Amino acid sequence: MSQATSSPAAPPLVYAPFITASGVDVFLACPASAVLPRTHRERGTAAQAGTEEHAIRLLPGKLPPKILAWFGGRDPIFEAALAVDCAAVDDGSPSLPQAKFLGQFIDRAYVVPGPRWWAGSADMLDITGDVVSVADLKTGQGQARGSLPAPDKSGQLLSLAWGAIVLRQLRARAEGGTWTPSRIRLAWWLTADAEDDIIDAEISYDALMLWVQTLCHKVRTATAKHMYRGPQCIGCGAFDSCPAQGGALRRVLAGVADLTAVPDDQIATIWQDIVAAHRILDDAEAALKLRVERDGEVVLSDTHRLKMIRGTDT
Repeated sequence: MSQATSSPAAPPLVYAPFITASGVDVFLACPASAVLPRTHRERGTAAQAGTEEHAIRLLPGKLPPKILAWFGGRDPIFEAALAVDCAAVDDGSPSLPQAKFLGQFIDRAYVVPGPRWWAGSADMLDITGDVVSVADLKTGQGQARGSLPAPDKSGQLLSLAWGAIVLRQLRARAEGGTWTPSRIRLAWWLTADAEDDIIDAEISYDALMLWVQTLCHKVRTATAKHMYRGPQCIGCGAFDSCPAQGGALRRVLAGVADLTAVPDDQIATIWQDIVAAHRILDDAEAALKLRVERDGEVVLSDTHRLKMIRGTDT
């Protein structure tokens, strides 16, 4: 008599996050951005410098006194990676969604157990009693000059605060109790002009939960059916695959053919097309350079060749 054997269980499916904290504002402006194919881009010089500054500053014992004082005189948790299942947040439901603490200093290598999860890393996070404090380090000149939204309007900070709150509430439930924050503090730490500039704000728990309902509803219902062009497009990872950007060059040519005939309310639209066209041309030029660098010079005519010539600044 043969003995039945059971095959090993299949490993659980894992996913990349549907959206991340840094992409929340782009997603809210255009939910299709999370559904369309996304293109990975190498970090530019400024972004790499910002990453290196994060690595130096976000360490225990390294915060400037003013930043440390904002956290009550003690080091917060640094680079805490969190994840929450947005699909489990039903409109008006009081139940808590699944959430996970993914670790610290994981360099955005998020892995989540479901298809419509949010994930993000809080540069600095502290929960003391019923007070939640979340701050993010921004090192760029433009960020110090006003390109950032107010902290209580930032999808990045709001979603990170929400993730921290859900994890704390799940812990309270496991201990047989409940927990609700009395204060939610949000801040940008800016270093372009001084090492300890702070812009901060607070949001009530009820206001945050209303915002969360909007976010999670859009996560559950997001499709590529409708796309919305706007300033968010330039930083969107789905730019290259977005049908809404495909005609940018054609629209620029049509729009500038006779600017005297363009109504004032169309000038902003033409400007958005020009910015998008610049990105398309930059991408095309970068791809062409890679091709020539890989395969060697290309004959353009009897007297011209296209080839890469690398020099130095010294």
